[in-house]
Amino acid sequence: MTVQDPAAAPVGTTAAGQPPSLGRVVRDIAVYGSGDLLLRGATIITLPIYTRYLVPQDYGAMSLVISLSSFATGFLILGVDIAYARYYFETREHESRRLLTTSALTFVALWGCGVTAVCLPFVGFFSEWAFGSSNRSTLFTITLIAAPLTLLNQLLAQILRNEFRPTLFSILSGLTSAITISTSLIAVTVFDLGVKGILLGVAVGAGALLPVRLWLARAYLVRRLEMRIVRKLLGFGLPLVPTAVAWWVFDLSDRIIVGRAAGLRELGLYTVAVSLASTLALFTSALGQAWSPHAFKIYEEAPALAATFFGRAFTLILVGFGVLCVALTAFARPLLMLLSTPPFYDAARAVGPLALGFVAWATIQVTASGISLTKKTGYFAAYSWLAAGCNVGLNLLFVPRFGMLAAAWSTFVAYFLLTVAYMATSQRLWRVHYERRRAASAAILIVLFTAAYQYLPHFQLAPALALALGWCILFVVAIAALNVIDPRTLRPVMSRLTRGRRISERHST
Repeated sequence: MTVQDPAAAPVGTTAAGQPPSLGRVVRDIAVYGSGDLLLRGATIITLPIYTRYLVPQDYGAMSLVISLSSFATGFLILGVDIAYARYYFETREHESRRLLTTSALTFVALWGCGVTAVCLPFVGFFSEWAFGSSNRSTLFTITLIAAPLTLLNQLLAQILRNEFRPTLFSILSGLTSAITISTSLIAVTVFDLGVKGILLGVAVGAGALLPVRLWLARAYLVRRLEMRIVRKLLGFGLPLVPTAVAWWVFDLSDRIIVGRAAGLRELGLYTVAVSLASTLALFTSALGQAWSPHAFKIYEEAPALAATFFGRAFTLILVGFGVLCVALTAFARPLLMLLSTPPFYDAARAVGPLALGFVAWATIQVTASGISLTKKTGYFAAYSWLAAGCNVGLNLLFVPRFGMLAAAWSTFVAYFLLTVAYMATSQRLWRVHYERRRAASAAILIVLFTAAYQYLPHFQLAPALALALGWCILFVVAIAALNVIDPRTLRPVMSRLTRGRRISERHST
């Protein structure tokens, strides 16, 4: 491998092919997370407005169409966005990257428009299937028109991630959200368009900043399409499509089974628990957006150092999400006491195991690395379907007897088995140097503190908050006592955080 001149080293590496610091990864995670936080906050603000203008049936129709649209978008991208990220870092010459980018964008645009053109005549059928009437076919028309715009935005956003520009990525995402929400609000409140207005806002938001994203990507665009590149991208990405379908099954099956086997009350409590536990999705999403470009880059530019870097990152991810998991578990009941009424307090019982599922999901960023880096993406589909089948089977077996708790623990077990399967296969393909004692100690403490908390006595709000805080402190003390975190791992992270605080203080003065 050629040693680069320090002055010419690209963002994300240091001189002599050194890996990007974990501190930089943490900074990128924080930037991506802030963008997601703004989006989630804006979505919550609009809820009371939409519920004043829509009847429950309309609100349900909106949720169903948006859910189907999200699934369709994940299916239609054909894994090209992930394949593009993988081959971008494998390709070193700028001209080759231009051909790769142009070919990917052109194919996605043509494919998205083609599917839309084929499906538009059948919007009445889609409406009949979903709602038993063709009266809502306009909803599917708007969603189909927005689909190719969404696909292009998704791929163009990947370019910014590849260039390690999380701030610009988050700004554009925030602007897109602002345009989407403001357009939807005007359409609903001023023009009384109902669900059509909300979906119209999604379409306008997807198209409004597309010219800006294309302009930012202009250095990667040429007037040439290479079909051999398209075939290569599809060869990597197509095995990921069944994975997207498996996750759709994974995401919906537990709620369907809880509602049918345990009753609507249990389903209502489980939905509240899922909503609380899903706050961790903010961090898993940020981790995924920040991690993969760094992972691909270090693997290509410093392979001798990558295995150790990945192993230390795994421990840090485990501990970081473990702290969040224990904290969310401990504070779930006090939060429900503040935000809801007594009938909903029992939802806190399911938050812990659901949060454990997010911890297991976060570790997949590292445990699946060998599969991604060696391009053996067929394993993703196989293991995702096995995990989905495991989740459905456990739900069918235990939910009738144990209700939402069985669904929550089934989710954790499925995610745990998935990350273990990924790790076992990845280690055969490309070995990561895991910190075994530290990682095992962290995992045991996380499960122990999460599972044990539900057996502690319940108190009124003030003592409940005190107990939750004490439990979190005890967990951190246990982590420190067992020396779970290597000081060498924390040093670059703390250095990055300290530097950020100093810059903030300097700006404030």
